[in-house]
Amino acid sequence: MAIVLIWAVMAFAFAFQITAQPAAHDTIVRLGGRRMIVDVISVSASDVSYKDIGSEELQQLNHKYIERIIYRSGKVDIFNKPVVQLIDENRWEAVLITENKADVEGMYEYGLVRSFSSSDARNMKAAKKSATIRLQKRAANMGANIVLVTKSIAIGGYGETPGYNMEGIAYGFRPPAEKKQQEENKPE
Repeated sequence: MAIVLIWAVMAFAFAFQITAQPAAHDTIVRLGGRRMIVDVISVSASDVSYKDIGSEELQQLNHKYIERIIYRSGKVDIFNKPVVQLIDENRWEAVLITENKADVEGMYEYGLVRSFSSSDARNMKAAKKSATIRLQKRAANMGANIVLVTKSIAIGGYGETPGYNMEGIAYGFRPPAEKKQQEENKPE
Protein backbone atom coordinates (compact mmCIF):
# COMPACT_ATOMS: atom_id res chain seq x y z
CA MET A 1 0.00 0.00 0.00
CA ALA A 2 2.82 2.38 0.90
CA ILE A 3 4.58 1.62 -2.40
CA VAL A 4 1.43 2.47 -4.36
CA LEU A 5 1.12 5.72 -2.44
CA ILE A 6 4.76 6.63 -3.13
CA TRP A 7 4.30 5.89 -6.85
CA ALA A 8 1.13 8.01 -6.94
CA VAL A 9 2.93 10.95 -5.28
CA MET A 10 5.87 10.63 -7.71
CA ALA A 11 3.54 10.46 -10.72
CA PHE A 12 1.64 13.51 -9.49
CA ALA A 13 4.87 15.46 -8.88
CA PHE A 14 6.17 14.51 -12.34
CA ALA A 15 2.90 15.51 -14.04
CA PHE A 16 2.79 18.81 -12.12
CA GLN A 17 6.39 19.56 -13.09
CA ILE A 18 5.57 19.12 -16.80
CA THR A 19 2.51 21.38 -16.69
CA ALA A 20 4.23 24.05 -14.58
CA GLN A 21 7.05 24.61 -17.08
CA PRO A 22 6.83 28.01 -18.77
CA ALA A 23 6.66 28.46 -22.53
CA ALA A 24 10.01 28.13 -24.26
CA HIS A 25 9.90 31.51 -26.03
CA ASP A 26 8.77 35.11 -25.62
CA THR A 27 6.09 36.81 -27.73
CA ILE A 28 6.31 40.35 -29.08
CA VAL A 29 2.93 41.75 -30.15
CA ARG A 30 3.37 44.59 -32.63
CA LEU A 31 0.93 47.51 -32.94
CA GLY A 32 -0.75 45.98 -35.99
CA GLY A 33 -1.56 42.86 -33.96
CA ARG A 34 1.15 40.72 -35.57
CA ARG A 35 2.76 38.30 -33.12
CA MET A 36 6.44 37.43 -33.25
CA ILE A 37 7.71 34.36 -31.36
CA VAL A 38 11.27 35.26 -30.33
CA ASP A 39 13.78 35.13 -27.49
CA VAL A 40 14.00 38.58 -25.87
CA ILE A 41 17.59 39.34 -24.86
CA SER A 42 17.25 42.81 -23.33
CA VAL A 43 14.88 45.74 -23.01
CA SER A 44 16.44 49.21 -22.99
CA ALA A 45 14.83 52.64 -22.62
CA SER A 46 14.03 52.86 -26.34
CA ASP A 47 14.66 49.44 -27.95
CA VAL A 48 14.06 45.75 -27.45
CA SER A 49 16.86 43.36 -28.46
CA TYR A 50 15.77 39.88 -29.51
CA LYS A 51 16.79 36.82 -31.50
CA ASP A 52 14.53 34.94 -33.86
CA ILE A 53 14.03 31.27 -33.05
CA GLY A 54 16.87 29.21 -34.51
CA SER A 55 18.90 32.32 -35.36
CA GLU A 56 21.91 33.80 -33.60
CA GLU A 57 21.50 37.23 -35.24
CA LEU A 58 20.63 39.92 -32.70
CA GLN A 59 17.85 42.25 -33.86
CA GLN A 60 16.37 45.40 -32.38
CA LEU A 61 12.90 46.87 -32.47
CA ASN A 62 11.91 50.33 -31.27
CA HIS A 63 9.33 50.59 -28.46
CA LYS A 64 7.01 52.71 -30.61
CA TYR A 65 6.28 49.68 -32.83
CA ILE A 66 5.48 47.32 -29.94
CA GLU A 67 2.12 46.95 -28.22
CA ARG A 68 3.28 44.47 -25.57
CA ILE A 69 5.75 41.69 -24.78
CA ILE A 70 4.60 38.43 -23.23
CA TYR A 71 7.60 36.79 -21.58
CA ARG A 72 8.08 33.03 -21.19
CA SER A 73 7.61 33.44 -17.43
CA GLY A 74 4.12 34.84 -18.00
CA LYS A 75 5.03 38.46 -17.24
CA VAL A 76 3.53 41.03 -19.62
CA ASP A 77 5.09 44.43 -20.41
CA ILE A 78 2.74 46.89 -22.11
CA PHE A 79 4.48 49.56 -24.19
CA ASN A 80 1.68 51.13 -26.29
CA LYS A 81 -2.05 50.81 -26.54
CA PRO A 82 -3.37 50.05 -30.03
CA VAL A 83 -4.27 53.31 -31.74
CA VAL A 84 -6.89 51.93 -34.10
CA GLN A 85 -9.03 48.88 -33.71
CA LEU A 86 -9.46 47.30 -37.10
CA ILE A 87 -13.02 46.48 -38.12
CA ASP A 88 -13.72 43.54 -40.37
CA GLU A 89 -15.13 44.81 -43.68
CA ASN A 90 -18.10 42.44 -43.36
CA ARG A 91 -19.33 44.04 -40.12
CA TRP A 92 -22.10 46.62 -40.19
CA GLU A 93 -19.90 49.28 -38.58
CA ALA A 94 -17.71 49.28 -41.71
CA VAL A 95 -20.61 50.11 -44.08
CA LEU A 96 -20.41 53.74 -45.22
CA ILE A 97 -23.50 55.87 -45.81
CA THR A 98 -23.27 58.51 -48.55
CA GLU A 99 -25.49 60.79 -50.60
CA ASN A 100 -22.82 61.49 -53.23
CA LYS A 101 -23.09 59.40 -56.43
CA ALA A 102 -19.40 59.93 -57.17
CA ASP A 103 -18.53 57.80 -54.13
CA VAL A 104 -20.06 54.68 -55.71
CA GLU A 105 -18.77 55.03 -59.28
CA GLY A 106 -17.23 51.80 -60.53
CA MET A 107 -18.71 49.71 -57.73
CA TYR A 108 -21.08 46.76 -58.05
CA GLU A 109 -24.75 47.30 -57.24
CA TYR A 110 -26.15 44.83 -54.69
CA GLY A 111 -29.73 46.00 -54.44
CA LEU A 112 -32.22 48.22 -52.66
CA VAL A 113 -32.18 48.55 -48.86
CA ARG A 114 -34.80 50.21 -46.65
CA SER A 115 -34.90 50.98 -42.97
CA PHE A 116 -37.21 52.56 -40.43
CA SER A 117 -36.26 53.96 -37.05
CA SER A 118 -37.18 52.08 -33.92
CA SER A 119 -40.46 53.07 -32.31
CA ASP A 120 -38.85 54.02 -29.00
CA ALA A 121 -36.81 56.97 -30.34
CA ARG A 122 -37.29 60.03 -28.13
CA ASN A 123 -36.16 62.69 -30.59
CA MET A 124 -35.46 63.13 -34.29
CA LYS A 125 -31.68 62.75 -33.88
CA ALA A 126 -32.11 59.37 -32.16
CA ALA A 127 -34.63 58.29 -34.81
CA LYS A 128 -32.19 59.15 -37.62
CA LYS A 129 -29.35 57.30 -35.89
CA SER A 130 -31.55 54.24 -35.39
CA ALA A 131 -32.60 54.22 -39.05
CA THR A 132 -28.99 54.65 -40.18
CA ILE A 133 -27.78 51.73 -38.07
CA ARG A 134 -30.57 49.50 -39.36
CA LEU A 135 -29.68 50.51 -42.95
CA GLN A 136 -26.03 49.63 -42.31
CA LYS A 137 -26.96 46.24 -40.84
CA ARG A 138 -29.19 45.34 -43.79
CA ALA A 139 -26.47 46.37 -46.24
CA ALA A 140 -23.87 44.33 -44.33
CA ASN A 141 -26.14 41.27 -44.54
CA MET A 142 -26.06 41.68 -48.32
CA GLY A 143 -22.25 41.92 -48.26
CA ALA A 144 -22.22 45.59 -49.31
CA ASN A 145 -19.62 48.20 -48.34
CA ILE A 146 -21.37 51.49 -49.19
CA VAL A 147 -25.01 52.64 -49.30
CA LEU A 148 -26.06 55.50 -51.56
CA VAL A 149 -29.04 57.11 -49.79
CA THR A 150 -31.79 57.95 -52.28
CA LYS A 151 -34.57 58.86 -49.87
CA SER A 152 -34.67 59.98 -46.24
CA ILE A 153 -37.90 61.16 -44.67
CA ALA A 154 -38.48 62.50 -41.16
CA ILE A 155 -41.91 61.57 -39.77
CA GLY A 156 -43.79 63.03 -36.83
CA GLY A 157 -44.46 66.54 -35.70
CA TYR A 158 -44.66 68.30 -32.41
CA GLY A 159 -46.09 66.02 -29.71
CA GLU A 160 -45.88 62.91 -31.89
CA THR A 161 -43.42 60.04 -31.74
CA PRO A 162 -40.53 60.89 -34.08
CA GLY A 163 -39.67 58.51 -36.88
CA TYR A 164 -37.25 58.30 -39.76
CA ASN A 165 -37.42 56.30 -43.00
CA MET A 166 -34.36 55.73 -45.18
CA GLU A 167 -33.96 54.06 -48.55
CA GLY A 168 -30.81 53.51 -50.56
CA ILE A 169 -28.91 51.35 -53.00
CA ALA A 170 -26.20 49.06 -51.60
CA TYR A 171 -22.87 48.83 -53.42
CA GLY A 172 -19.80 46.67 -52.92
CA PHE A 173 -16.25 46.26 -54.15
CA ARG A 174 -16.78 42.71 -55.48
CA PRO A 175 -19.51 41.40 -57.77
CA PRO A 176 -22.53 40.04 -55.85
CA ALA A 177 -22.57 36.27 -55.31
CA GLU A 178 -25.70 35.81 -57.49
CA LYS A 179 -24.09 37.51 -60.49
CA LYS A 180 -20.89 35.49 -60.03
CA GLN A 181 -22.87 32.24 -60.16
CA GLN A 182 -24.80 33.41 -63.24
CA GLU A 183 -21.56 34.30 -65.02
CA GLU A 184 -19.99 30.95 -64.12
CA ASN A 185 -23.03 28.98 -65.34
CA LYS A 186 -23.27 30.84 -68.66
CA PRO A 187 -23.01 28.50 -71.66
CA GLU A 188 -20.29 29.58 -74.08
